[in-house]
Amino acid sequence: MKITKEKDYILVEPSEGIDFWEIIEGIGKLFAMNGFPQKNEIWKFREGPLSFLYKDIYKIKDFVANYYPKYWNRHKTAIVVENGFQAALANEYTNIVKDLPIYFGVQGGQ
Repeated sequence: MKITKEKDYILVEPSEGIDFWEIIEGIGKLFAMNGFPQKNEIWKFREGPLSFLYKDIYKIKDFVANYYPKYWNRHKTAIVVENGFQAALANEYTNIVKDLPIYFGVQGGQ
């Protein structure tokens, strides 16, 4: 997973075939990154298989809910996808995380 700190945002580019543990590792790295609370992020998923189960999106939500620092009160995350399956998973994730202090939006996947 490649994480690039840009001037106005953080770009997260998971590898093709990313699995549940790589996503958890990437989120952990973001939470530990200096300057992370002041920047929004863009997750750009590449074409290719995703190596995790549907139920894993609930585990990802639980990880974020448990470890997202309580003193951060603003944050936006864009999820950029390349195909319809990725878009379906990303949209489902945005529906289940509505109670988190993060706004998620999905782009692409048409």
